[in-house]
Amino acid sequence: MYRSMNTQSHKQSSENPNSDAQSTKTPPINLVADFWQASAHFYANSPVKSLLLSLQDQHFYSVNRLLFTLWFSQQFQQLIDQQLLSKAKENIERCETSVRDLRTSRRQFESQYFDVALDKINIAGNLKAARHHLLEAELTMEREIQERLVLSLCDGKYRPVDKISAETLDFLIAENINLLCLPPPVANNDKLQQLSVLWIQHQDCYNTATK
Repeated sequence: MYRSMNTQSHKQSSENPNSDAQSTKTPPINLVADFWQASAHFYANSPVKSLLLSLQDQHFYSVNRLLFTLWFSQQFQQLIDQQLLSKAKENIERCETSVRDLRTSRRQFESQYFDVALDKINIAGNLKAARHHLLEAELTMEREIQERLVLSLCDGKYRPVDKISAETLDFLIAENINLLCLPPPVANNDKLQQLSVLWIQHQDCYNTATK
């Protein structure tokens, strides 16, 4: 998940040739690009990356959904509309299933050709190219999920003018994670709280010193 995110990932999402009706809408501002860029910038921090991958691989959270709750909570300072989510649920989950399948295939490929061979021989150019294409396909689908989340759940929302306090943002993040991320029966609240704090520390909130 997000392992190949880099400066090239900041291209405008309009490059995505998605044909679904859900993605033909145009938000009032380019929220899709804003979300992607905010995610890339936040994910670039080593503690954030490790924490998100742990929540994904060990606790079965969706990294895109977690990132969306962080970004949405700050951008719109409200709870996610469950009516909008209900309408978009199938559209989002279908894409998430595709990403999970791609990730599984990539990891199987890497374990077969790379984990052992990297220390012993030079990997053939074709295998390197195949791994690159798998990563690119996975990243493309990650962007598609983000686009669907934004276009489905930000419809009719407007960004507040005032900054949000760290305390309020922390509350909204926790509530929106419960609404959107469908936590497993045993949620790792310590890691989720740590993620919230890391996000708040990277934002322009007031009273951040209290966190």
